[in-house]
Amino acid sequence: YSVVAVIAGMAAAAQHRVPHEHDPLAEHDSHFFETSSMLITFVTLGKLLEASAKRQTTDALRALMALAPKTATLCTPLHAGADATGVADWVCEEVTTALLQTGDVVKVLPGAASPADGDVVAGVSAVD
Repeated sequence: YSVVAVIAGMAAAAQHRVPHEHDPLAEHDSHFFETSSMLITFVTLGKLLEASAKRQTTDALRALMALAPKTATLCTPLHAGADATGVADWVCEEVTTALLQTGDVVKVLPGAASPADGDVVAGVSAVD
């Protein structure tokens, strides 16, 4: 509706105005369309750049998620009350990382990726 109103208004104004050599409005008529076209161009360019940034962020997050291991070595005590220092009293099995819960004890071998955030409860190592 607004585009039709602008064009109709300009057509009506053009019919009633007699072009004159020193008409101050004659040289400024094109500025309205120039400004609106630049505004539309900048908004479209901004949306394009935003979509590109979102796509790159999504790709980076997918690549980061691909680095996470799919399985973890979950350790459970053989008897109640066993602490993590008595490694012989624990049974370890491979499980998917989706099964890990808060409080689980996970064995991470040197050079292996850590399947979850946590605290070191036994042993000495470094994590990159």
